[in-house]
Amino acid sequence: MRKYVIIIGILLLTSLGLCACSRTSKPSEEHPFTVYYLSTNGKGLTEVGYSPSAVTTDSLIRELIGQLQVSGSDRIAPISDSVMYKDMTFADGIVTVTFQSYRVDDVLREVLIRAAIVRTLCGPEAVDGVVFRVEGADLPPTEEVMRKEQFVTTLDTPSEPFLLKLYFLSESGTELVEAERPVVLDDIKRREQYLLEILIAGPIASEEGAISCIPAKTKILSVNTRDGICSVNLSKEFVSDKKNVPANLVIQSIADTLIVNLDYIDGVVISVDGKRLTTYGTYEVPGILRRQENEP
Repeated sequence: MRKYVIIIGILLLTSLGLCACSRTSKPSEEHPFTVYYLSTNGKGLTEVGYSPSAVTTDSLIRELIGQLQVSGSDRIAPISDSVMYKDMTFADGIVTVTFQSYRVDDVLREVLIRAAIVRTLCGPEAVDGVVFRVEGADLPPTEEVMRKEQFVTTLDTPSEPFLLKLYFLSESGTELVEAERPVVLDDIKRREQYLLEILIAGPIASEEGAISCIPAKTKILSVNTRDGICSVNLSKEFVSDKKNVPANLVIQSIADTLIVNLDYIDGVVISVDGKRLTTYGTYEVPGILRRQENEP
C-alpha cells in the first residue's frame, strides 16, 4: 500500500516535535488577539495577548506581522534575520506572506516558526489560512493553504518527534492508504478526539490518492480509553450519511488510526448515539476492533 509523505518547510520532514507552549498572557477583552513567539529555550511557543489599533483586516494583519518581528526577554521573534519579511497580501480569506529570505536549518525550529506565524495570522475572524512565499516562489510544497489546526500546540509537554499516520480510502476504493502527516498535538484536547477530528476532516491536498471515507457531518460525542480499549461514540450522521464505500474499510480506518498512533490503545469499540455499533451497512462490526494484520 502506498504511503504519502507531506513536506513541511524547506526540509523534508520525517518527524515533528511536540511543542511545549507556555502562556505569557491570555487573550481577553483588553487583549483580544494572541501573538505566538518562540520560547527562549527554543523548544516551544509562548503566547502573548495583544490589543491592536488597526480597524481593517488588512491593517490588522500587518500590525500582527509587525509584532511577530519583536523579541523580548521572555520570547524570540519568529520573523528575524534568518526569516526576513518582505510583504503580504490578503484576499478571499487567505494571507500570502512573502519573505525576502527564509533560511532555517533546524527542523523543529522551522516548525515552530511556521506554527507561530500561522496561528498568529489566523487570529482575525476573516482569515482562513496562510501561504508562505519566498520572493514570489512557494516554499515546497506550500501550494496548499496552512491553517491553524495543522499547528496545534501543547502545554507542558516535552518535545518529542511525532509523525501522525492516518488511514484513508484509496482512489480505487478497495483498500486503505496510509498518509503520514507531521503534526503538533494538543494535550489540552484528548489525543483520541484530535485524531478522529483530523480523520473525519479527510485528506489534505498533498495526500494524493487518499479519499475520506467517514461522513463529513459525523460528530464525536465522546471518546474514552480504559485498559487499552478506546470507546468511540459518534453521532447518527455516521450511519445515516454513510458513503457508498466498503463499510469494513470505513470502520477499520478508525481503528487503525487510533491504534497505530497511540501505543496505549490495543482495541477500539464504536458506538452511535450511545449504542454499540453491531452492523454498518451489511458489514458485521466486531465487538472490539483490532489493528489490521496486513499493514500497508
